[in-house]
Amino acid sequence: MNKFYQSLGALILTTTAAMSNNYGGVFVGGGLGIGGMRAESKYADALQGNGKTTLNKFGAAYQIHAGYLTEIGSSKTMVGGEIYLNGSSAKKEGNVGINGGNVAGTVNLKRSLGYGLALIVGKLVNPKVMIYARAAYEASRYNIDLKLDGAQSQSIKKTYTGFVPGVGFDYKVTPNIVVGLGYDYAGLFGNKDVYQNGNVKVQVNPAEHRIMAKVSFVLNLFSK
Repeated sequence: MNKFYQSLGALILTTTAAMSNNYGGVFVGGGLGIGGMRAESKYADALQGNGKTTLNKFGAAYQIHAGYLTEIGSSKTMVGGEIYLNGSSAKKEGNVGINGGNVAGTVNLKRSLGYGLALIVGKLVNPKVMIYARAAYEASRYNIDLKLDGAQSQSIKKTYTGFVPGVGFDYKVTPNIVVGLGYDYAGLFGNKDVYQNGNVKVQVNPAEHRIMAKVSFVLNLFSK
């Protein structure tokens, strides 16, 4: 009987050690942090001139994600990807109009929802710590309320798509739980026309800096 318990203990220790050394596998999780929204609004009047204003606002940023990581041989280089869904509470109203002239109205901006697909390349510093770079393609929905003098209020929904780079590090707390901190820059979207009537046109170009603490549960499916 003692031999049985000794064999069982050795098997458990061996399995746990193998899982601890293997950073890869299928994972799911979520994140919570701060989103710094920065939006540039351009106002153009073909008869009177142009103007540009910038809105800045901080709010909560949050996400859920799922993905897969695997090590390339024994190189300590990890590759994989994830899909994610995120949101932000940041909301800001600012003026629009001609530079040095009268205010022509206000624009209110809020990001409601984003989703994307990311490629992850990481390096194991030790069996528990990984640093990584991230390249995602994201679609983000923004709600824009525009009020211009002499015109009817507009409630506009625009989806911005583009490249979102990021960096971060992860720490493996247990064989199945990984915590980390990441930074993403969602600001390579470009301008979109949100209003045009006669001589007047308004464009909005949003950006967001995101810093999030994340926790992931490694399912150890398909792991080596």
